[in-house]
Amino acid sequence: MAGGVFLSNTEPSTVRTVRYGSLWPEDHFGRDIANGFADAIALGTGGRIRVELTPPSPDDALTAAVINGDLEMTSGHAIQDHVPEFGLGYLPYLYRSFDDYQRIWSLGSPVSDSMAVHIERRAVPVVALGYSIIGFRDLLVSDRRIDHLADFRGLRVRFDGATTSRDTYAAFGATPHYVPYLAARQALCDGEIDAASNTAFNLIYLGWGEVAKHLHLTSHQLLTNIEVVNRDFWTLLSPADQNLFRSEMAVACARFCATAKAKREEAISELADVHGVRIHRLSPELIAQLTAAVQPLTQKFIREFALQTEFEAVISAQTFTTLDPTTLDPTTLDHDPPDGAPQHETPPDGALPDGAPQTRVHPQTRVHPTALHPTTLHPTTKDDGP
Repeated sequence: MAGGVFLSNTEPSTVRTVRYGSLWPEDHFGRDIANGFADAIALGTGGRIRVELTPPSPDDALTAAVINGDLEMTSGHAIQDHVPEFGLGYLPYLYRSFDDYQRIWSLGSPVSDSMAVHIERRAVPVVALGYSIIGFRDLLVSDRRIDHLADFRGLRVRFDGATTSRDTYAAFGATPHYVPYLAARQALCDGEIDAASNTAFNLIYLGWGEVAKHLHLTSHQLLTNIEVVNRDFWTLLSPADQNLFRSEMAVACARFCATAKAKREEAISELADVHGVRIHRLSPELIAQLTAAVQPLTQKFIREFALQTEFEAVISAQTFTTLDPTTLDPTTLDHDPPDGAPQHETPPDGALPDGAPQTRVHPQTRVHPTALHPTTLHPTTKDDGP
C-alpha cells in the first residue's frame, strides 16, 4: 500500500484513476480514513480502479472541480454554494447533539433524500455518497474572553465562505471576515482577524491553537463534509462498482464520525494542557442569548428555500432539554492551562447561584429553539430585506 493506493503483484490491463479531493493535511485522521477508502476500492476492483487523494486544497476549488468534471469526487461543504439547501445542516443552535445530527444527516434519511432532490432540481451534476461529520464548531479568540453578548461587538471573526456562517457571526454582533481555510493561522498571527472557529481537533491540526489562546465552547454549528462524486463519472461505473463505492464510503463515513466524536474532549484537554489555551464554557444565559440572536436567520433561511418540511423533520427527530443554571458545576465552566497546579476561573456573575447542586451538564446539551418551532414559521411571509 502506498499513498492510499493498494498495489497488487498482478496489474490489470486497464486502470482507471479516480482523483479524490481532500482538505486534510498528511497527519490528519481524515486523510488516513480517505486513504483507507482508496485501499478498499483498489482491493474490491482487483486494482481496476485506483483512488488518488489530491494535496490539501481549498474546499470551494475542489467542489468546483468535481462539478466541472476536473475531479471525480471530493469531500467538503462548499456544495452549499451550488445547492444552498444544504445550509440547513449549517444553521446555528439547531441541533442538540452529535448523535442527533448524525441520525438526521446520514445517507437514506428523510433530510438526506430531500437534499438529493434539491441537487437534481438545481441541475448540479453530482451524486452524494455520504456525510463525514466533523463536529461542533467552537470559537477561538486571540487575546480576550467572551462573557456577554456585547463582547462580540466589533470582533473580527473568520468565516469560511458559507452564507450561513457569515450571517451567524453577524447575528452575534461580530464582524465576519472571509479567510480561506488554509490561511486562517497566518491571518490570526498578522492580526487580520481576532477570532476563528473550528472543531477542537482541527484547531490542533491547523496550528490555530498555537497563535490564539482563548477557546470558547460556543458549539454554535455542526460541521459536516458531504462526499460527492461527479455524475458523469458515476454513470460510467458499473452497478457493481457503484455498490462498492457506496458501501465503502459508508464504512469510511462511519469511521470518520466515530473518530471525530471521540476526539473532541481529548482535543480540548490537549489544547489546554499542551498548547496553553484557556478553555471557556459559556453560561446558559449567554447560550440562550446567542440562540435568540440567530432565530431570525433561521426563519429567513427556511422561508427563502421553502424547507418547512425538512425543518420539521429536524425538530421532530430531536429531544430538546432546557438548561437550568442551577445544575451547572462551576468547576466545569472554565479551565486554565496549569502553571504548576490547574486553575479554574470564576464563572461570570449570575452564571451559578449560591448553593447550587454540583451536577454537570454536558456542553453539547441544547436548549429547544422555542421561537423556531415549526408552528411559528410562516413560509408565505415576505422577508423585509434582501
